[in-house]
Amino acid sequence: MIYVSFGLEKAGSTLTANLTRLILERCGHPHMPLSSRDRGDVKGSETRSRGEQTNNIKDWSPEVVSAVDRLIPADRIVMLRTHSGPGEAILRLIGEGRGICHVALRDLRDVALSMMDVVARKEKLGRPNLTGIVLGEIESTFAAMRGNLDSAYRWGETPGVLFLDYENTAFRPEITIDAICRQLGLDLPRAEYDAIFTEAAANPNGKLNVGVSRRHRREMSARDQAAVLAEFADYYARFYPDAAVTVDAGAASAEG
Repeated sequence: MIYVSFGLEKAGSTLTANLTRLILERCGHPHMPLSSRDRGDVKGSETRSRGEQTNNIKDWSPEVVSAVDRLIPADRIVMLRTHSGPGEAILRLIGEGRGICHVALRDLRDVALSMMDVVARKEKLGRPNLTGIVLGEIESTFAAMRGNLDSAYRWGETPGVLFLDYENTAFRPEITIDAICRQLGLDLPRAEYDAIFTEAAANPNGKLNVGVSRRHRREMSARDQAAVLAEFADYYARFYPDAAVTVDAGAASAEG
């Protein structure tokens, strides 16, 4: 069975994928690396080791879906990671019960801060910034986040989908591990949880970034928080209905 691990950009998707792969391995479903050709990476844009470790899918074309469906044994659960939206072929396969997915989410205020981190690092290294994101201008992150949300909503409409929150995965991983095991009907001893999370977080392909819980409370002004909450009101109503502007004492100023 195909298990799709979709994550919003900067929502702990690498950690989530690493954690998922290790859960599957411990439960008798060893990782099955797929070649760049089978994954549709015709340009070889990823290194072989990294691409095969995560089975990253960038384009869910009928050809790619047919290839992975043919290669994956019926009695195995194999994770395929993606940041891309689903095509009709994978949606049909999931609808037929031959696949299932989870969607990794995060408070978009923290996503925006992580996007700013990337731009800051590029500028420090003298690398070109092609993202359109401008440091200190929260609205400049909106276009990138909006495009990623469209993909999340489409995966989120699939049968049996599981939504995973970054705060749990990064700081209360037992909640995420429990949820994945329930979704897939896996039995993993709780005594193994800590070791699995430690290994997943230490993976060299991981991107922990700042790795701080609810950064926006300390690093984002009230004005910028309000702008994000208003721009993405539909997202917050669906996934974070209790979200509100919160600035910790001594944190960013109200003026931004």
